Amino acid sequence: MEYPETVKGKGLIHVKLGDIEAIIPESRWSEFIEAYREGRGKQFLMAHDIRKSSPHFRNLMRELRRWIE
Repeated sequence: MEYPETVKGKGLIHVKLGDIEAIIPESRWSEFIEAYREGRGKQFLMAHDIRKSSPHFRNLMRELRRWIE
């Protein structure tokens, strides 16, 4: 699938690798592939998971949980 040039690299990708699940920016996908090939895929996901590194994302998820409950 081709993305228009204006949005390429600005999305999020959900990755599940074994028992690790992470959401990483699309712009870091090639870095993840390289780390995976070198055997560092899980470490990369844990270090770059946007849910853990972005306080704005964590606040958004809290707000969404309040609306659902």
